[in-house]
Amino acid sequence: MEKDGVIAANVAILNPEKVGLHVIAIANISLEDHHPDSVREFDRMVAERPEILECYAVSGQYDFLLKVICESIGAYDQLLGQYILQCKAVHTVSTSFVLRRIKATTALPLPA
Repeated sequence: MEKDGVIAANVAILNPEKVGLHVIAIANISLEDHHPDSVREFDRMVAERPEILECYAVSGQYDFLLKVICESIGAYDQLLGQYILQCKAVHTVSTSFVLRRIKATTALPLPA
């Protein structure tokens, strides 16, 4: 399966709280425009920030959804102010903080 690319990686899944990461945020991002240069600038910023675990281009009201993990609300505020909002491509950010994790899995629902 590895040879065929079905297995993309073998990883250890860490408990975020045990390593001091207590805040999970979902950030909805709107860009100023969709010019390829703006999108590249945003993509570059996302790729450089280890706190950003996942990034999805989405349909609807926003352009992107980010899953972010940080030590604290203050650490998220610093990421937001020093990196996300400093990215000229970003127009608006709307953040929701996770209060309680109900389900988190990496298992795929493979067809029978």
